[in-house]
Amino acid sequence: MTKKEKKSRGKRLFGKKSLAVLIVALLLLVAGLFLFSIRITDIRVEGNSHYTREEVVDMLFPEETDRITVWCFFKQRFGEKKDLAFIQSYEMNFIGMHSVEVILYEKSIVGCIEYMGSYMYFDKDGIVVESSSEKEPDIPLITGLTFERIALYQELPVPKRAVFEEILNLTQLLKLYEIPAGQIYFDPQNRATLTMADQTDGEGNLRNLAGVKVLLGDRNNMEEKISELKNQIPHLYGLTGVLHLENYSPGSMNPRYVFERE
Repeated sequence: MTKKEKKSRGKRLFGKKSLAVLIVALLLLVAGLFLFSIRITDIRVEGNSHYTREEVVDMLFPEETDRITVWCFFKQRFGEKKDLAFIQSYEMNFIGMHSVEVILYEKSIVGCIEYMGSYMYFDKDGIVVESSSEKEPDIPLITGLTFERIALYQELPVPKRAVFEEILNLTQLLKLYEIPAGQIYFDPQNRATLTMADQTDGEGNLRNLAGVKVLLGDRNNMEEKISELKNQIPHLYGLTGVLHLENYSPGSMNPRYVFERE
């Protein structure tokens, strides 16, 4: 084979390789464009009691590109998860190419303290787990106590252990019995007064309870007091006044307590 023929053959091979590379590149480009055109259209949210579904979607998918299935999967697999207030962690499960299921694991918050212009939220163990400039309406605010210093991820610095235990006991009872609490005030003798919060029923109707205060007194019979309060809530809608449960005695045949209208 002559030198000229070798050169001609090399050009043909180079031309075929270039064409093959070009075809592969075009196929990859088309495949990439196709994959990036697939978008998430169905977002399901579970485990959300603190946020609405719409709020969760806005936080996790703030940009249009966040709904591109391939991009979203890549970020969830290899990127860092977003830090969401009041959320311990979350999972994102892909169901097909157009649907995703978000499962939230919320922090078990039972109350908050106002400290230096911020609201410090604590869990059932008394650990401060969140700080926010806004007061969440469904979490009771503890007042009447003073604190020198409150730090995230540390226990509430209450001077007396008995007071600490009383705060945790009462806030957990309110959560257990689903009592809508706005504020809990502790006086110098550690007697508790509860200011209730408005409540929404299962059909979305507002039940006005914010005008009701409940004198709970000391820690004696506290669970029985909260249980009785739960029973009385339907009779308190729309009222303004003070319900006296500080001397409630569950062992009495005719337990006495009064509601003072204002």
